[in-house]
Amino acid sequence: VYFGSFDPPHAGHLDTIRRAIRSAGLDEVVIVPNARTSAKPGLTPLESRIALLREFVRGEAKLNLYVGDPSLILERYGHDSFYERIAQIYGTRDVYQIVGEDSFEGIVSRGDFKPIDGRKLLVVPRPRDGAASNLSIPASLKSSVSVLPENDDDVRGLSSTLIRRLIAEGKPIDGSILSPGVHRAIDDLGLYRSN
Repeated sequence: VYFGSFDPPHAGHLDTIRRAIRSAGLDEVVIVPNARTSAKPGLTPLESRIALLREFVRGEAKLNLYVGDPSLILERYGHDSFYERIAQIYGTRDVYQIVGEDSFEGIVSRGDFKPIDGRKLLVVPRPRDGAASNLSIPASLKSSVSVLPENDDDVRGLSSTLIRRLIAEGKPIDGSILSPGVHRAIDDLGLYRSN
C-alpha cells in the first residue's frame, strides 16, 4: 500500500514502486491517494488526482488504484482496519506500507506503528545534500521494517511541487518526468496553470 498526495504522480513515484516490488518481491502495489491532509494545504481535489492516477497505473501490470476516500475508514476506524480490509481483499496477511523517510520518522516519534502479524513498512530513504541517508530503525521495529535500496537515478530529486511549479511557469515537461497519459490528463483538467 502506497499512500500519498500524488499531486501529480510522476517518475519518482514509479521508481519507488518498482524498487519496492523488486526489493520485497511484492505481487502488487495499491496506490491510495490521501483525500485530505493538513500538511498540504491547497491539495488538488481528490477526483482530479484520481483521474491522474488512472492514467499513471494504465499499462502497469502490478499497480492498482484505490478509488475510495480512505479517510472514511482511517478517521473512523484507524490504519489497522484499513490494512485488515486490504488483507481481506487480497487474501493475505502480508501487507506492506511504502513510506518515505520523513513519514517514517513521524510514525516512529508518534508511536503510530505497532508490529502486527504480517504488516510491514518499506521505507524509502531520503539522501540529504548528496550524502547517504542516516535512517535509524528502532530495535523494536527491526523485524517489521525494511529500507529500500537508495536510488542513484535522476528521479530521486523529483517532486510534485517542482512539477506543479514548472507547469505553472509554462516550462516543458518531458516523458522522463511525467507519463504522456498523466501529462495529457493535467492539460485536459487544466491543472497547475497559473492564472
